[in-house]
Amino acid sequence: MTWPAFLADIEQRLDLAETGLPFGIVDVAPFVAPPAELGDLPIEYREWAAALLQRTNALQAELARSAAEVGRQLAASRRQPPVAAPLRPAFFDASV
Repeated sequence: MTWPAFLADIEQRLDLAETGLPFGIVDVAPFVAPPAELGDLPIEYREWAAALLQRTNALQAELARSAAEVGRQLAASRRQPPVAAPLRPAFFDASV
């Protein structure tokens, strides 16, 4: 693996996550540290890596906001009374 391949993989994962998030589709594979054999990040890739870090942080913040909103919606739904009382059966089928 090379630094460009590693960074491109991260970029592709971010693209997928950012595309799906507005639709409630979140399937983000965990990111892993770069393989040790890559060594230090070459200076020519630092801007790319910094941009990916900013996108990652923004995605994490958006995921946190979405999770908090889902929590609020669940809490609100538990506080609301049922729309109507459940109906009692009018007939009983004894043949069953």
